[in-house]
Amino acid sequence: GYDNNYHADELSYLYVSNLESFDDYDWLNNEGSDHYGFYRAKIGHIFLLHQIIDILGDGKASFFYISFIYALLVLVSIFIAYMILKELLDDKTKARLIAIFIAFLPVTLFISYKMLSEVTALIMGAFSILFLLYGLKRDSLPIKGIFYLISAYFLFLAAISRLDAPIIFFSFAISLFFLKKFEAKRLFYSIISISLIFMFILTIFV
Repeated sequence: GYDNNYHADELSYLYVSNLESFDDYDWLNNEGSDHYGFYRAKIGHIFLLHQIIDILGDGKASFFYISFIYALLVLVSIFIAYMILKELLDDKTKARLIAIFIAFLPVTLFISYKMLSEVTALIMGAFSILFLLYGLKRDSLPIKGIFYLISAYFLFLAAISRLDAPIIFFSFAISLFFLKKFEAKRLFYSIISISLIFMFILTIFV
């Protein structure tokens, strides 16, 4: 077994993700199942794991490589954090130093190689924030709209990876009002636009 090497939730995700028929199990379709709510709230994360296992297989060696992939996802998240900070601070040096600090936070080190829904939600939420900032800095309405559409799509991916993940986006977006880097009216309409697109995508796919 893998009990000594993996977090308990990782084992649960790996088991569910490794089911031969992803769509035909009580945990997904039966609301009376004990696990329905827990796994349904993380369906995007489980689906990603399912696809990776389909490619790499389900042996112990494969699980090592999957952990490595998730470690890379954390590194990408840190890089996105750097990009976000660069947009906010307009100072590459400060952004780089803060990103390095984030990389060595205990929580970052803890999740850095674990196959947890927090990792998937984090990277999707970070992308959503980055494209919000890109949109805020553009004056062209079509380009702004494209960035907001992409932001909303990543917000959707974050939400299906972990149900509480949108908190990351909305907490950050609200904090921008206090930073006063962007005009309040522009920021307000940007958040509303992304929220409406996000809810529209949810109604289509969920």
